[in-house]
Amino acid sequence: MKKTNNVVPLINKRSAKQSADKKAKKSRRQKLHDAILFALVGGLLLVGFVFVGQAFLAQNEQKQIADRVNVKSDVLSGEKQALAQLEDQASLLKDEDYVAKLARSRYYLSKDGEIIFSLPEDNDSKQAEILNEALKQTENKQDESSQGG
Repeated sequence: MKKTNNVVPLINKRSAKQSADKKAKKSRRQKLHDAILFALVGGLLLVGFVFVGQAFLAQNEQKQIADRVNVKSDVLSGEKQALAQLEDQASLLKDEDYVAKLARSRYYLSKDGEIIFSLPEDNDSKQAEILNEALKQTENKQDESSQGG
């Protein structure tokens, strides 16, 4: 029986050494596998963050461009209104009655046999009325064109 007792510890020693070698090999392989996996996951995360950052920057740039377009369209509509007012004034200046009223109010011109007594307040209010009329006509024309179109 002594021989069997001696054999078992020897087998146990060999199998323990072999299992330790296998564990060492596995642990090296596992470490290499873990390092590769970590590098891949890290690389994917880095690429993902870069894409998200680029998308965020593109979205901000798109908002800025949209804001600029809105500002430019507001400026354009203001310029169109100013142009329409100037066109209305030009058409009013073709009317002789309007020009006569304007000349009489601004430059104190009168018809034959007419005497003008103008106070500064009256002159300012007349000019304001003339401009208000022109603006109302402009607005009416714009309303008609927007309803007709």
